[in-house]
Amino acid sequence: MIDQEKKTLSTMDAKTLMDVVLPPVNYLVDGLLSNGLHVLAGNPKVGKSYFTLWLCARIAQGKPVWDKPTKKCGVLYISLEDTPERIKSRLIQIKEECPENLHLAVNAPKLDEGLIDELKTFLREHPDVGFVAIDTLQKIRSEAPSGQGNPYAADYNALSSLKAVADECRIALLVVHHLRKARSDDPFQMISGSTGITGAVDTSYVLESKHGDRKSARLYVTGRDVQYQEIDLTFIEGVWHLVEWKTQQDIDADEEIPAFIADLQKLVYDNNGWKGTATQLRFLLQMMSVPVNTVTIILKRYTAVLESMGIILSFSRTGKNRFIHLDIDPDLYRKYQEEQHAYISTMQDAQQQGFELSKQERKLLKDDGGFTPRDDHDGSDGPKVIPFRQK
Repeated sequence: MIDQEKKTLSTMDAKTLMDVVLPPVNYLVDGLLSNGLHVLAGNPKVGKSYFTLWLCARIAQGKPVWDKPTKKCGVLYISLEDTPERIKSRLIQIKEECPENLHLAVNAPKLDEGLIDELKTFLREHPDVGFVAIDTLQKIRSEAPSGQGNPYAADYNALSSLKAVADECRIALLVVHHLRKARSDDPFQMISGSTGITGAVDTSYVLESKHGDRKSARLYVTGRDVQYQEIDLTFIEGVWHLVEWKTQQDIDADEEIPAFIADLQKLVYDNNGWKGTATQLRFLLQMMSVPVNTVTIILKRYTAVLESMGIILSFSRTGKNRFIHLDIDPDLYRKYQEEQHAYISTMQDAQQQGFELSKQERKLLKDDGGFTPRDDHDGSDGPKVIPFRQK
């Protein structure tokens, strides 16, 4: 087995690894919070502490977090910026039960003053505890001399000690942190500090207020054991309530399909499939502004879209050349034709009844002309091109 205790190189072959029965990922909140180390960062006064306390109370009771089931366990909430009176006030405000397995603390040593040992002692004495939240990270960090040292190494090393506790004790450990003032299109780039923080943790959560409104926010989620998610929330009486929950698949489905997909569809249908290099495809689709090494990345991103059109994407390599394969699947293609035909028929009926169609819908009717679905796909002339409609 791979030795995780000793700092020596211990290996195993891939076949042995595949034969080993490993435990599944343990989620305290299904698909959202697993064992490991996590960081929750947010704007000042956005409601991070309210959210963390509510999360702790829900897990301690085994109650769902929004619509996600939780695994009930003991919880330790270390709130280093609060007083007992303030925590009590928040518990009353969020209207949650106060179980005995929800442990609270407002004082704790820093990482270099014995926090790790005290955490391990507490977890040994309370074996039911599976979730620890520390609010905030800055309160437990050592005071490093100004201008000295490597910021990335300092951030990574500070969190690595907490990561070791989470992994050794098989718990989920959440540290609350802040966002920097500078804006970024990537919410995770706004986490205060260096990328050593996001590099050390298993999951990053960013709670960002929307348009300066303190009553609405979006929770961004990304991690090793969770998929990317965007969760819109509204703040009512101390609790962040769910408005909308989007996974990566939902976000991709909402995204506008680029124009080159229609050109690619025509290329594949006209030739009853296509095979070639990324350089050749870039030229045929007139995508010369796109670097060659990103063509395949773009195609992979729209794999599901292509399959919905009956086109299967794959790759092969011969010598130094890597080839892109775009093949037509008869069953998927027939399903696509039927769906497009039904959609066009609906638009024709709507037009006849006097409903106004959008510019895109009018173009689709014009381009389609007299569309008749084929009953088979023998590949003789190649499939007929039906302008792609985004669902």
